[in-house]
Amino acid sequence: KDFEDFVDHYTTVKFWNNYLNIPEMLAITIKVSYYLSAHHYNIHRSDYQHLVNEKDKEDISNLIKQCEKIQAQDIWSKHYKNDYINLKLLYGALHILSGGEANIKKGLAELEATLVTFQQVNFTGSIDSAFLFLMIGYFSIKQYSRCSDTFKRYIKITKGNPIFEDNDIGIHTYYYLANWLVSGRKQYVAKLNANYERSLKSETYIEPRKTIEEFARYFAIPLDIKTTIAAQKH
Repeated sequence: KDFEDFVDHYTTVKFWNNYLNIPEMLAITIKVSYYLSAHHYNIHRSDYQHLVNEKDKEDISNLIKQCEKIQAQDIWSKHYKNDYINLKLLYGALHILSGGEANIKKGLAELEATLVTFQQVNFTGSIDSAFLFLMIGYFSIKQYSRCSDTFKRYIKITKGNPIFEDNDIGIHTYYYLANWLVSGRKQYVAKLNANYERSLKSETYIEPRKTIEEFARYFAIPLDIKTTIAAQKH
């Protein structure tokens, strides 16, 4: 209800008709963040479309159209460069959330093009989100080697200093899991365990923690989750 009230408010304020509608951008960001948290660890599954309810699918489709409408505005040439970058990242993420190889590849192409086009622009606050979206996309279409390449790019750009710890945990999870699926090496299970321990350090990391747990169940990864939780409690 609070979200709906927020949307009702910004759609009635005529001031935003002549400028980038910042509240609308915030609303889209909130929705994309919510849907990613709820669904990203299932996108790789063949039954993904059956796991997402119709209301969410319709809303994701409408958000894509909303992003396209905003991108078509004649306001980007001199101002709002960072906002435009964020919008492009959200647009790419929404296509990945739509599921299906064609949609995911379109989302990945949008993300990669944004990173190339604006490589000289400092958008540090969004860079880890961009790489998390890429990891989700490449993993979902089983391009595990691209996950490894993307991870290496991420480490090079961030120089080992993550912007947001929860996103960093998520990026490492996809990297370790992709490598384990390819190689079956126990070292990646150990690293996933260590990554899971990172997620237990704060309640703010509940989303990446849930992701590891869901993957552990689906892929039957021999993670020592129960032992890790017990150790954390003591």
